[in-house]
Amino acid sequence: MSQMHNQYRDSSKLMARAMLHIKYGPQGKPWSLAGTGLFKADDRVLDIGCGPGRFWAANAAALPPGLDLTLADQSPGLVEEALKNVGTSPWRHVAGKVADVCALPFEAATFDVVTAMHMLYHAPDKDRAVAEIARVLRPRGTLLATTNGATSMQEMNALALEVFGPSPQDLGSGSFSLESGAPILRRHFRAVEVTTKTDILLVTGAEDIVNYVTSFPPGEDADAATVRKFEERLAEKMSAQNGTFPITRIAGYMVAADPV
Repeated sequence: MSQMHNQYRDSSKLMARAMLHIKYGPQGKPWSLAGTGLFKADDRVLDIGCGPGRFWAANAAALPPGLDLTLADQSPGLVEEALKNVGTSPWRHVAGKVADVCALPFEAATFDVVTAMHMLYHAPDKDRAVAEIARVLRPRGTLLATTNGATSMQEMNALALEVFGPSPQDLGSGSFSLESGAPILRRHFRAVEVTTKTDILLVTGAEDIVNYVTSFPPGEDADAATVRKFEERLAEKMSAQNGTFPITRIAGYMVAADPV
């Protein structure tokens, strides 16, 4: 099984990373796509790279009524998990589809909105992926793409690089960040807007950082001695900062409208 398929066979590795944000993010969400006003009642929505569908399950009451959802992912396990988590209420219709963003199995001009939440950096051909999304959107349709800033989580990433070395493949957001993604979107959409939010995660539990960095390569493949070295270096850093490890989180979303 490839590294990417192993990463997203189910949501366990995703949750190891999500817990850092859930536990240490500022009280109250600094932003959410559900609060942007970009979804309209009865929209037909494709969520490509849906993962376990947590966004829809958590925001069902905040979204407009009557949304027709298609939950799509390359991982059959995640599509199945998403369907269970999202359920059937209050949606007009919910469907699941195993799909590759670079070759979407949908007719042209099918959806009003496509969401791509922290996933376009995984596409092997970002330009083709965005072109496919533009193809399946209706005229005046909208892509909502969330991702990180190029220097997000830099404190933790620098320590992981120091101990584990570079990753054998890019599982981070650098190839489709808030900075690098916008020019790709502008080749396929007439209007692109970028919204960036910055906050600080004040991490007090070293194990949460260890779980994060060992959920993907190279930390995932490190031997016990190297993981212990990371734990020791992390403990030194936290001791010097009153038992905390501040992490700068830079994230946001891009709204791409009116496909070419």
